[in-house]
Amino acid sequence: AENAQWSLGYAQASIVPADFDEVKYYKGGYDVSHKLEELLDDLKVRVVVLDVGSGRGSVAIAAIDCLGLANADVALIRDALADFAAENNIVSINISATHVHSGIDTQGIYTDTVNKILTNIVQAFVGGTNLAPAIDNEFRQIIIDKTAECVKSAYESMTTGTLTYATTNAAEYVRDRTEPDIMMEDLYRFMFTPDDGSQGTIITNFGVHPETIGFGTKVGTSDFVYYTEQIINEGGYNFIFLQGAVGTYTEDQGASDDGLGLDRIESTIRYGEELGYILLGMTMTPEERLATLVDAEREAVAADNENYTPWYTRETVEERVVAPVLNVAHNEYLAPVDNGVYELLGKLSAANNKMVYDKNGQYYAVTEVGYMEMGDIKLILCPGETYAELIKGGGTLHVKNDQCVVLSHNLYFSKMSCFRKKRRQRMHLF
Repeated sequence: AENAQWSLGYAQASIVPADFDEVKYYKGGYDVSHKLEELLDDLKVRVVVLDVGSGRGSVAIAAIDCLGLANADVALIRDALADFAAENNIVSINISATHVHSGIDTQGIYTDTVNKILTNIVQAFVGGTNLAPAIDNEFRQIIIDKTAECVKSAYESMTTGTLTYATTNAAEYVRDRTEPDIMMEDLYRFMFTPDDGSQGTIITNFGVHPETIGFGTKVGTSDFVYYTEQIINEGGYNFIFLQGAVGTYTEDQGASDDGLGLDRIESTIRYGEELGYILLGMTMTPEERLATLVDAEREAVAADNENYTPWYTRETVEERVVAPVLNVAHNEYLAPVDNGVYELLGKLSAANNKMVYDKNGQYYAVTEVGYMEMGDIKLILCPGETYAELIKGGGTLHVKNDQCVVLSHNLYFSKMSCFRKKRRQRMHLF
């Protein structure tokens, strides 16, 4: 558009319930019926609102520290913002989960699942309607309210500026737990620098499970995301983490542990810090990183270990300005449910996903896929734990795409069928 220019607004808020210490909330991820006993850091919603001044509207993107959200819950967030969005020409509201495995359950399958299923079976048998809720409804309302508040605040704080883009290969920080070993190994950075000299914002995309804290723990945490944010904040920027094509890809702590033999919490902190340093120093030379970013005490702790891998010696990458072009489109679709266990969970309201069915008794999950352009950079807004094979090809797929960023936990829903068995069949949905 003529005279187009980027504008960006940012906001964040804690989603930790005020009664967290009194009410034992179920942990969302890893373990069934595990209640959180303490909170290590914070669980947040972070929001950016983007516009280019074309008159065609603003785009809101929210990232919530949770395992995933059902499409129906995304609809509730949009409903809460409907009037404000209409009044202010916000044409696209996108909700993403960081997919942290140690937050409060938002999907239902990690709560008191057995008793909930038994209760709902009895209710179904007697024709009752007093079903046990899939998730904590009060916590869901906190997410809805806080996300809506942040979208409004971010919109109202919008300021003009320059948006730049850079990416670096971070293969040593991520690994694939299953074959074939195909991953999106790049760490992506959008950096917004306001014209008025106010605090900038870094938008990060990386396909890696935030699960450093590990199985069996009862500690609530947003995992490495929180500690990456701390480093980014210290560098003078706001921060939002958007989950990428995450599949079965998880963190590889070797490059950040440096042979120190750290426990889970220490590993989580050090891994998150290191991603933060890499993001801030992507376009710097090693000498510039040493002069401005390196915490000498932190590095000295590991320097005597033979497995020490200093992050600041990484290759310098180029940064480029993103043209002020912003396009977005969404398409709702019905995904056939062909997994009997998933169908049963839906029928018994054990999982927080809404299903519909046709006259033949075929059940479907309602979700959507989106596509967005920022300048010439293409972004796919995918539901679920997207596998890199769907984007890059390889294994039994033959898809080729030179460059795209995948935000894969937008409108999250649980995997509905065995991915490896149904790989070709599912692909056509996108």
